[in-house]
Amino acid sequence: MNDQRLYHVTHIDNLAGILEAGGVLADVSAANAATPAIDVSSSLQREVRRQTIADGRAIAEFVPFHLTPDGSTWAAIRTNEGDSRLTDAAVELSATDFVVLVAAIAGIGDDYVVTDRDAADPDARVSTSEDEARRLLVRLIGDDESDAILEAELLIHEAVPLDSFTVIGVANDKVRDVVRDALRGSGHSLRVVVYPPWFRPVE
Repeated sequence: MNDQRLYHVTHIDNLAGILEAGGVLADVSAANAATPAIDVSSSLQREVRRQTIADGRAIAEFVPFHLTPDGSTWAAIRTNEGDSRLTDAAVELSATDFVVLVAAIAGIGDDYVVTDRDAADPDARVSTSEDEARRLLVRLIGDDESDAILEAELLIHEAVPLDSFTVIGVANDKVRDVVRDALRGSGHSLRVVVYPPWFRPVE
């Protein structure tokens, strides 16, 4: 399970703020109330996540990750399909203008929350302890007969430092060069890889 990958998708215009902050910040955190340059989350979705509690804290206090590169909101952007969790503008954006920040369970520590669907869904099962989080994660990863992993989330409280990520996935060479230039200018070092399948429409 330690090699399970986690995926955080953001618009390339948000990368400068992430590099300046030294990591990905939650929507609401002690460090900062994150204000992305390109916000793809609908105002309703942000408000619901600020009001919904997970493990005694608002979901908006956590950085969300997909457990698969085909997570449902990212898939909606890639296929330009409407989704109430996204702004109307988000589904009109080109997937090639996004980047995928990839981490591994082994690199984030043990303090995380796992949900078996969108964390703001009132029917979501939300882990309430480290042991339960691990058990739920194992179940989601091992369930080949359900699409639950497409909706599931792993949540990390407040912030995820850049050194927790192993790679940045991009759609093409042009974006790779832009990201590499941004990294050089920031003093941070991360491997950048071109992997088109993550950016193609999901069938």
